Amino acid sequence: MALAWNPIDLGLVDAVVSLARSPWDREALDQAWQQTGWTFPKDGSLAKLILDDEEWPIVPVGEWSVGVITNDQTARVRGFSVGFALLYEPDDIWAPEPDPDLIDFPQYIPSDVWQIDHTADRARFRGVWEDGHRTVAERLGPPNAIDEGWDDDSGWQHAIWRLGPRLLIVAQGDDITTYSLYDEASLQVIDYPVDMPLPTGWDLHSLLMGSDQG
Repeated sequence: MALAWNPIDLGLVDAVVSLARSPWDREALDQAWQQTGWTFPKDGSLAKLILDDEEWPIVPVGEWSVGVITNDQTARVRGFSVGFALLYEPDDIWAPEPDPDLIDFPQYIPSDVWQIDHTADRARFRGVWEDGHRTVAERLGPPNAIDEGWDDDSGWQHAIWRLGPRLLIVAQGDDITTYSLYDEASLQVIDYPVDMPLPTGWDLHSLLMGSDQG
């Protein structure tokens, strides 16, 4: 096993909460991004980047990378995701060490301020998630729900806050960027109808993997 991580701080929480409370339509998107204090993409417009990019854009913002979650058909923004930990666990427990896949860490982390521990286990990964959950709770209070996810073997956890028509989630799950080579802990804000109950289990999994809930 191995872990790469960069702990959530209150500045990151404030930026994501700012996004959660801003409009995401194309005309307002750049202003919403500016209010976070994050740097813009190279061409100076997040809205233009989304129109030009065929996949979910990833925008570097210093020691973080922000994934922009879009609807594939309309390019409508429906969320943002900031990863803060990656766990590698080889499928074969008898695999020789060091596992060659571990060398992939540097190309998937956005800054050299991230810490890497080639001996960390899933319990340490859980601890990083718990630290992130506590940091968000400093700003927003206790979560509206804690969900254990959909995979009993993984031990994934999810803390969910409802912010009007958005959900803010401290999540553990598959890392889409690396085609699930790693498990990822992330801070996400996602569109979600105010009249629907909080998602749990496979419904939550579908939401985090890109399913449009309205």
